[in-house]
Amino acid sequence: MYCLQTILPEYRRVRYTGCGRILDLSDADFTPAEDRHITVYDKDGSTDRILLSLTGELFGFDYVHRLMFLHASDLRNIPYWGIDLESTVEVAGKEMAEMLDRGHICDSVSIRHIGVHGESGIDIGYGMFAEEDISKGTFIGEYVGVVLQSSTTSSSCYALNYPCREGGYVIDSKETGNIMRMVNHSDNHNSIFQNIYHDNLVHVICVS
Repeated sequence: MYCLQTILPEYRRVRYTGCGRILDLSDADFTPAEDRHITVYDKDGSTDRILLSLTGELFGFDYVHRLMFLHASDLRNIPYWGIDLESTVEVAGKEMAEMLDRGHICDSVSIRHIGVHGESGIDIGYGMFAEEDISKGTFIGEYVGVVLQSSTTSSSCYALNYPCREGGYVIDSKETGNIMRMVNHSDNHNSIFQNIYHDNLVHVICVS
């Protein structure tokens, strides 16, 4: 059972599906508030401009723009347990809060096919790339997916630690998430993940 953290002006509404899958993405609560086009470079070098909401269909996942929780009890308990203050950078200001609420993704990024790893011969798949120079400290996007206990997931490639005092939670974006799941590890990184506090929850964001 999934539930979506949906912020309304006066109260928090938690929505359940009751069937082990998220609701139809045509529902307004699940449609990305910011649904712009992004450039996708295919294996053959061809390019296409598609809506952010359609990247999920293209790459085999359900596109959402906010954190989801596998169990309603986790949504209730995580704020009660408290956050990991040592790893939390700051409280979101007005501009940051608006970007988080609408699921903003930096305009200067694209999705490209990386290619085959030389030594292993394994096709690495796709990744996120900068289309132009991006100023240091620029908000790239929030890493969203399903918050669940790490012991219940086997998709470590798409699981990012979720900072709460109780520990043992991850954001799993294998089946549900946004294009931030395309960010890859690198020894020569040009972006980092930071934790920011907004609306009683910690959000994991990527900045240049």
